[in-house]
Amino acid sequence: MTDLTKYPKERLGQAYCRMNCFIWDTEIFGPEPKRWKDMDNKERFRIPTFRKAMDELDKALTKEEQSMYWWTIELGMRYTEWKTWWNSSRRLTKMMVAQHKQGL
Repeated sequence: MTDLTKYPKERLGQAYCRMNCFIWDTEIFGPEPKRWKDMDNKERFRIPTFRKAMDELDKALTKEEQSMYWWTIELGMRYTEWKTWWNSSRRLTKMMVAQHKQGL
């Protein structure tokens, strides 16, 4: 697969967003797989080359980075808006886990 360490995080974030929308990132992952444009997203998801590319991006970007790039690139939100949401969602998750452990 591609050596993703040579790309800046911001560029990997862009690739993550593109690939998550099934837009093949030719700069990083090379030519589209055969018949890519003829497939629906279910078919694209099953292609081993696509899965490998997404797995590589998952290793190169943390879940926090993936979320932040999705918010800022794909949703067009400001970093501060994302950070507020991220912090509140983490706090909510911690609270829910604590309640579950207490049997609430």
